[in-house]
This record gives sequence, structure tokens and C-alpha cells, in this order.
Amino acid sequence: MRTIIPRFNAERMVREYVEKLYCPAARQNRALATDHAAERLAEWKKRVGEQWHGVHLERIDTPKSQSAHGELVAIELRAQLAGLLPQDVRVECVVDQGDGASTTFRATEIPSGSPPHAAFRIEFVPPFPGMQTYQVRMYPYHELLSHPFEMGRMLWI
Repeated sequence: MRTIIPRFNAERMVREYVEKLYCPAARQNRALATDHAAERLAEWKKRVGEQWHGVHLERIDTPKSQSAHGELVAIELRAQLAGLLPQDVRVECVVDQGDGASTTFRATEIPSGSPPHAAFRIEFVPPFPGMQTYQVRMYPYHELLSHPFEMGRMLWI
């Protein structure tokens, strides 16, 4: 019996390290070094931290129990933003096939004219064959975050 041991590829490891860690960190550093961006981001994080406890998300349409292959699914939501703005959050639907495969669809804001609430709508055609499940999530979002989930706050419904 012959055992194959993978060879250590230092060049590939260094390249991946540079591409996945150093380059993103350098881009983030450049972004935060311009026009008081770091201060703006810090103020935004503080505001989100103070207001997030009052943020809520609810579905306002009646979900269908099932849909046919290729049929459009629409989800309507209302968010209580507790002093945050619609652009301070992202609302998404994560569709899961159950085997680890998933796809995410982003909501669009619907003008509601009733602050402090915001309305959102997600439309998608289920991407997988067979049984699928979905959940809706909302989390704080700012373009200067290092990672979309950096704030460690998320609501699921």
C-alpha cells in the first residue's frame, strides 16, 4: 500500500496569506485613512451600539406554505430601527438546501413614510431543486466595516 503525503507548498501558502490577509488589511487601512473615515466609522459603531437593543424586524405578509419550482417568492418586512437609518442595516434572506449549500438574497427598501419604521421587500426564485428552507436576517452595515458581520449583532426571523 502506498501512502501519498501532500507536499508543503510554501509559495502557495504565502500567496494565499498575502491575498486573503495582507491585501484586505492594506485596503482597509487606506479606506480608514481618508477624510476622517475612522472617526466616522467609530461614531457610527457607537450609535449602533446604543440603539441596537431597540431594533426589531417582523414579517408583514402572509407566507405561503409551499411554492412550485420556478415560482417567485416575495417577503415583505417592517423594521423598527430605533434611531438608526435604513442604510445602517442590511436585510437578507438566506435560502438553504439542507446539505450546506445556501444562497443569500438582499432586500430592497420600500418607501414607507413612517419613521422610525422602514419597510423592506425581498424577491427571489428558489435557487435549488427540491426541499428548501429560508430565514431572514438583519444586521448593522457600513461600507467601512472590515467584515459585514464585524459588529457581532444580527436579528433572525
